[in-house]
Amino acid sequence: MPTYYANDLIFDIPDTLKDQTTHILTVNEDGPSPFNITIARKTIAPDETLQAFAEQLSQELPKALPGFKLYARKEIGIANQPAIQFDYQWESEGKKLLQRQVGLIVALPDGARRFIQITATAAEVFTAEHVQLFGQLLTTLRLRQTDAAHRDA
Repeated sequence: MPTYYANDLIFDIPDTLKDQTTHILTVNEDGPSPFNITIARKTIAPDETLQAFAEQLSQELPKALPGFKLYARKEIGIANQPAIQFDYQWESEGKKLLQRQVGLIVALPDGARRFIQITATAAEVFTAEHVQLFGQLLTTLRLRQTDAAHRDA
């Protein structure tokens, strides 16, 4: 039974439940936010590669998002791990949304693997402040298993 750690609570997840935790960070307390960051997780096959997952996303995004336009797709590094970054736009309710999505694969203590997807979304335009906020989050990102290994060493 895996243990889930959040900022304000810790609990064990019964084996019959699957962790699909999503975190949403916004700049507004109420109502629609002009900028937010979403962190989502997906369990993946033991042999799935980052490149294969990125290719799958490349096929799914245009089908799922109206008015999809890809600006960039590149490999980067996050938390000392290889990652993939997509920059794109799409339309929702007649409004343009810009997204920068970064994904990486992490190994879990039980041997399973998970794809972590971190997405910054801005309405109409990414400002310099938005780029800075997202970049700051990414440069400070650490994997809990890596931190635990360093503390135990």
